Amino acid sequence: MKWKLILWISLLSGLINVINAQPKNDLSGEFIGNSKYLNNNFIFFENGKMLVNKEFPAEYYYENDSLFIFRNMEIAVYKLEKNKLVGLSKWEKNQTLKSKKSSLISINQIDLSNPRAEWLKRFYKNNVQREISIFSNDQQSIKDLILRNEENIKLCQEGFDLGCIQNFSFLTHQLMNRNQNEENYKVDFETLKLIAQQVIELGNSDGYGLMYSYFVMNDQENMGEKYLELGLELGSQLCLKLSMDKLIIGD
Repeated sequence: MKWKLILWISLLSGLINVINAQPKNDLSGEFIGNSKYLNNNFIFFENGKMLVNKEFPAEYYYENDSLFIFRNMEIAVYKLEKNKLVGLSKWEKNQTLKSKKSSLISINQIDLSNPRAEWLKRFYKNNVQREISIFSNDQQSIKDLILRNEENIKLCQEGFDLGCIQNFSFLTHQLMNRNQNEENYKVDFETLKLIAQQVIELGNSDGYGLMYSYFVMNDQENMGEKYLELGLELGSQLCLKLSMDKLIIGD
């Protein structure tokens, strides 16, 4: 369980490709697609929030005619075409969702600056458009990974929860490759706990999953159980995945 968990956290990164402009998140309306696709219903709210398949929370931003949907640390890209959404990214390729007659895309013509939309754009460009494998060993890739994580740390310091989660993932991977007796190992390991707490304080329930992960990696799974339960109560998808993995592979 412990090493599967560490590997999974190390893979909390991106996919895809695209764009540049002023990001916004003021769409509204319901869009329905073909049932052969896993995600075939989107309901947008004008505050950057949305529901996938009428029940799963997600968030989004768009710029020009490209729409970016963030759910469970995965990103899907669609093209905005009048009252249609056309899939661009790998798993959504050529999928079409159409708006219901009574719900058209409502795009605010006033250029309003939105911190969350800006953060999502920076996160996408930093973690998805930069195609670097976290498992690369060559010196340039390692240097690029460190630079990428510096931007995630910056996003986290500004109060963006997803930047904190990526930083947790990066630091976990770094610690996997270090000797536990090495100088500063314990200090860096305790940083994971601080990051998890920050994600919780920023209002993202996945922080409870990170806190549980910290205790599992510290061989204190029993202490982490209460965080896992709290996260599940709050609807954390990370906690749900961790608890399912636990049931499948046991301790």
